[in-house]
Amino acid sequence: DEIELLDGFYGPGYGESTVVASAAIRWFDSVGIKLETTYTAKAAAAAVKCCSENPDKRILYWHTYNSSDTSGLMDSSKFDSIPGELCGLLE
Repeated sequence: DEIELLDGFYGPGYGESTVVASAAIRWFDSVGIKLETTYTAKAAAAAVKCCSENPDKRILYWHTYNSSDTSGLMDSSKFDSIPGELCGLLE
């Protein structure tokens, strides 16, 4: 019901990383999700901060990579760890 725009994660410029974006790259990489510095790492850093500041709130970070077909990127054996409502979106 509520959308909040977080605009404090852009950093010094296009394609330039930030400390929190670099931390997000390392953390997401540890669970097999690849981020890049221009867009996804900064968005992931914002999502991580939002989650840590709002532990009782549901936060969705939708990592789409781009407009390409991403159906082959996720191992279907990992679907057990995803809430049922979202599994249908990933099949």
